[in-house]
Amino acid sequence: HEELIEMSKLLRYKNSSQMKEILEKDKDKFEDGIGDLLFATLRLSNQLNVDAEVSFNFVKDKIVQRYYNKKENEGHQK
Repeated sequence: HEELIEMSKLLRYKNSSQMKEILEKDKDKFEDGIGDLLFATLRLSNQLNVDAEVSFNFVKDKIVQRYYNKKENEGHQK
């Protein structure tokens, strides 16, 4: 939670060029933060006896399906 807030604060209220500059300048902070988030997520998955790969694929499939449904609906509206 702490890592997510820290990274969010660095990018909050910035336009895209400012975000790009911050991401380049502080890439190590974001790599460290993402690593911490992944580690914490995998640790929680292990503690809950939840297969992280199954969970990821479940969500990924939902997102991909939503994306394709959106694209398909946009195509019908043209």
